[in-house]
Amino acid sequence: MTTARLGYRNIAPHEDIRRANRNGMTQSVIDDTAEQQFAVSMDGTTATLEYKLHGDRLHLMHTEVPEAFRGQGVGGLLVEAALAKARADHLTIVPWCPYARSWLQGHPAQVGDVTLDFRSRPSLR
Repeated sequence: MTTARLGYRNIAPHEDIRRANRNGMTQSVIDDTAEQQFAVSMDGTTATLEYKLHGDRLHLMHTEVPEAFRGQGVGGLLVEAALAKARADHLTIVPWCPYARSWLQGHPAQVGDVTLDFRSRPSLR
């Protein structure tokens, strides 16, 4: 579902990325297309994975996970959202963010059929 006016795009239902945290609360990732970032918010705190979209390439730039979210898999949840977007839109992921790069290398089963490009430098436009 896309809300173009606000620039937000929920991940498609079959690609819905949700995870229960330690308190049993469910966190959903939002693709904020206007800000070019995936975001998870809880209790007024937001974790983000910033990206740049250039043609058919999704450049993952920076992951920011506040201390309150650390150790709960939130960073991985954000990278999984990037994979869902790449899969749905037939994009190649260029992981420039060190966290995203490491997560993708460490989770080959989740990557599946998504093309990764570890060699290209991101476009900073």
